[in-house]
Amino acid sequence: KKDENGEWSKAKNLGSPVNTKENELNIFISMDASKAWISSDREGGKGGFDIYELETVASIQPEPVVYVKGRVVDQITRKPLQALVELTNIDKQEIVVSATSDPINGSFFIPLYPGVNYAFHINKKGYLFYSEHMNLIDTLSYRPINKTFELTPLQKGNSFVLHNIFFDFDKYTLKPSSYTELELLANMLKNNPEIHIRINGHTDNVGSDDYNRQLSENRARAVYNYLMQEGIDADRLTYKSYGATKPVSSNDTPEGRAANRRTEIEIL
Repeated sequence: KKDENGEWSKAKNLGSPVNTKENELNIFISMDASKAWISSDREGGKGGFDIYELETVASIQPEPVVYVKGRVVDQITRKPLQALVELTNIDKQEIVVSATSDPINGSFFIPLYPGVNYAFHINKKGYLFYSEHMNLIDTLSYRPINKTFELTPLQKGNSFVLHNIFFDFDKYTLKPSSYTELELLANMLKNNPEIHIRINGHTDNVGSDDYNRQLSENRARAVYNYLMQEGIDADRLTYKSYGATKPVSSNDTPEGRAANRRTEIEIL
């Protein structure tokens, strides 16, 4: 087993039915860690090395794992991009995976462990950074995520949603779990001093129009204030409240309402 320092322990015989007096090779464990497959030339087989399936036991069972197999491309040209891919444990505010997509085909492969709340980011100079929230705390699925990720050029009129900005219900104080994403936004502005942005606040349709406009304004202002504290000049920033007037999904489902409650960054 690999310990928390990345060091491997001494190899250990797993005993029957995995190890026999014959030869066993190439153990492969399912993503949910419940099953394993081995090749063996043990007695009773069809000849040579045969494949055997077995259920794992707690003493040898590794942590379940999910993986993201992705490809990064330019949103307009579809050209593959070499970009920085990072996975952050939101609750600990720690980067747990940092990888670079392939310069030829834009591909990357990273593991995710169930039971963790992740912020997923892709970053490349000249582009808006990609933001996604991957909450695996209550997941019962170990299906891999296979997806093409499009990066939007850093140009006037383009916009993107901050998917890892968090507020308590009916509140507009930024939660500490938002800081990783806000730091990325601040760094983008520092590295591109020529750009100006508008922070657009949106809500779902629960509550009155006046209430939603005020709430979205307060939340957008909270992001504005954070950027000011990070040293971004006020003349490069503005914010606007839209309330529930610009939904991106149906307000008839919890998932749709969650999508409509968002903070959007627009390049001016």
